[in-house]
Amino acid sequence: PLEWPVVSGKSVFNEFSSLARALGSSCVDLGQGFPNFDPPDFVVRALQQELESRADGGPQTRHQYTRTAGQPLLVELLAERYSRHLDRTLDPMKNVAVTVGATNGLYLAMKTALQRAGQGEWEILTLEPFFELYRAQAEGLGATF
Repeated sequence: PLEWPVVSGKSVFNEFSSLARALGSSCVDLGQGFPNFDPPDFVVRALQQELESRADGGPQTRHQYTRTAGQPLLVELLAERYSRHLDRTLDPMKNVAVTVGATNGLYLAMKTALQRAGQGEWEILTLEPFFELYRAQAEGLGATF
């Protein structure tokens, strides 16, 4: 059975969330997605337009799950943009992935790197200070950290 490492001790999230609470309204805690402000007006207007849009006499709102690696139109636009930036053609369905937050993105990047390293004992080296999530993800994937 898979055994996940137990992360104990201080947590950067706990420390920064405590600090943000202590600083009150003079601080914006974005460490875990706790903004203390509303989204920009253009975002609210875009959402309103989407919710009010109609197609074939009914709501056009798209709120269903999309493909795991990102909504096709989004990955196509990202592939087009980064193909120019990287000066090579990227296949949007093979070379571009949109993740659900940084934690998922970091996990997929580490898993991909370890898989490309081939079978054997994996060891990951990093410089301190490092993001504490790296250790848990590395150990969870079977690597020595």
